[in-house]
Amino acid sequence: MPRPSRQQIHNHAVALVKLELVERGMDVPPYVFTSSMLDIGYQTPKDELVNVKVKARTSGSWQHDTESGFVDFVIDHLRWVFVDLADPDPSFSIVPDTIVKTHLAEKRRKSSIARTRGSRVTIDESLVDRWSNRWDLLTGSKLWPLLGGMTTGTS
Repeated sequence: MPRPSRQQIHNHAVALVKLELVERGMDVPPYVFTSSMLDIGYQTPKDELVNVKVKARTSGSWQHDTESGFVDFVIDHLRWVFVDLADPDPSFSIVPDTIVKTHLAEKRRKSSIARTRGSRVTIDESLVDRWSNRWDLLTGSKLWPLLGGMTTGTS
């Protein structure tokens, strides 16, 4: 059997996140965004806007392409969901955009990417692990303290 493509793996991870959200009472639309920045968008029962960027892996490290969707500002209502498909039972980590973007900016500054104009950075495993199963960040109970519109990030 051929190995699934990156797009198939990503689509599977998005479907798993949507299923988890529906099971947690969120009204998630059936479509998926075609933007490279967003995969899922919905409003909580309290009318709080939530946008989700899904990152999936089947092995190796968490990586991000800085030329595809890397921006120098933080979107407060954006959450990154890291879906680890390496085990038969997938695991999820939900991380606010401000945390991911600050981490990526710091890694980018410290790495040779800043000097050579490379396009990939590795996201630290410890960062992803710290935010394991933080579904409260997607269901509204912990959403508003992190919101507030667009915030200037570090570059």
